[in-house]
Amino acid sequence: IDIMNRKTHDLRRQIEALRTVGTQDEQAQAIREIEEAAEIYDSTYHTGNRALDTVLMQKALVCSQNRIELTVVADGHLLDFIPSVDLYTMLANILDNAIEANLHIEDEARRSIHLSVHSKKGLTILQCESPYTGEVRMQDGLPVTIKEDRANHGIGTRSIAETASAYGGTIRIDPRDGMFV
Repeated sequence: IDIMNRKTHDLRRQIEALRTVGTQDEQAQAIREIEEAAEIYDSTYHTGNRALDTVLMQKALVCSQNRIELTVVADGHLLDFIPSVDLYTMLANILDNAIEANLHIEDEARRSIHLSVHSKKGLTILQCESPYTGEVRMQDGLPVTIKEDRANHGIGTRSIAETASAYGGTIRIDPRDGMFV
């Protein structure tokens, strides 16, 4: 909501500026900025799963604000067997981790998250890929938090694993060559 309020405020100011700018170049720049801001509101998702669509819309706003490209190819119906609260929580944890990793990447052109949900050989696969910097230490198949307060961090990844397990799934985390899958 805060992001949307800021964007609406910015849109009003940009429209005011468009009315007052003199040169065609300045007008063209103002129009480009308005179009970019409007794209945020057009980024609704229709995957077939309401919980997935909701979390994607919320995280897309955060990605846009932080100049992270979010791409999604998802058949949301494949996730219908997971109750909405559990699905939302799991996806929010996945995307929050990917967003946080992207925030450490200085080159904004490299910031990206790709989320896919598809079926392969009768299995439903939910995959998230994003770049990272630094070293990822793993323990028991899960990344170890780099934050000092280990008691209160690293919980999201364990939650993802527990949710997947509760519905007959597993997770595999593969940090390799600067990409976290």
